[in-house]
Amino acid sequence: MPRHSDACNLFNSGDHHVLKHRLDVLGGHCETEGRDLDSPHRTVLSSLHLTRDGARREEPEPRSAVERFARPAELGIDEVIANSPVVSEPKVFELFAQVAQGSAAVVPAVRTP
Repeated sequence: MPRHSDACNLFNSGDHHVLKHRLDVLGGHCETEGRDLDSPHRTVLSSLHLTRDGARREEPEPRSAVERFARPAELGIDEVIANSPVVSEPKVFELFAQVAQGSAAVVPAVRTP
């Protein structure tokens, strides 16, 4: 990847240590190629099933989702791409709007469609 690409998309399993390991591996490949680790744009794809109350860990409420998105940024991820398995529920978009508002304090820019 470091020799031929300007971007790298990783899948977020939710395990901070796994993501850190993947970035360490990427860093090793960049070093082998004589490339700065900060030069490829690093993204993470994350599936997010938001709920109003966050009663289950795998289904956070908006504030917890913002905190979850801050962790990859701390590791050097440039962008988190989130999808939702419940787009058929219109109210979920209100929850994503709350995540976008809360993320403004965490990331330099939150892009919304």
